[in-house]
Amino acid sequence: MKKLCQTKLLRKYEKYISKVVQKRDGYKCQVAGYRHRCSERLVADHRPSKRGNHSTFIDIRNLTCVCSSANFRAEIDGFIAQKITARVIEREGHEAFAELEVLSKSPRKWTEEEIIITILGYAKFYGEKEVEKELTEKLKKMKKSEESPK
Repeated sequence: MKKLCQTKLLRKYEKYISKVVQKRDGYKCQVAGYRHRCSERLVADHRPSKRGNHSTFIDIRNLTCVCSSANFRAEIDGFIAQKITARVIEREGHEAFAELEVLSKSPRKWTEEEIIITILGYAKFYGEKEVEKELTEKLKKMKKSEESPK
């Protein structure tokens, strides 16, 4: 099986972490109506850190449920970006936000197993059963393929 580069590997599991974030945030855009018209599609916004060094890409504290319109507009409208940041600080606290900013500057190389186990932990904690089921199955298959002779 071909190894994926770090960005593609994280992207492969982004849909799972997004579902967990949406559940945690009540399936609502956390900045609904603020300087934008909400779209129906929900996504996980990465704030304070974007994708850069990958260290906080699947850290649930770094993710906030917003509509795709807010996610797009936050890149061009600093006020929306600030509103999302304020929501992160309100939810996680100043200390955690500062920690995320520091962590985001350190490169991190994730293994596929680490990604699955991390998201699986969040899914169990927030009760996202569909994600829990799918990732448990993926983890079992991964373990089985590692054990089978080559």
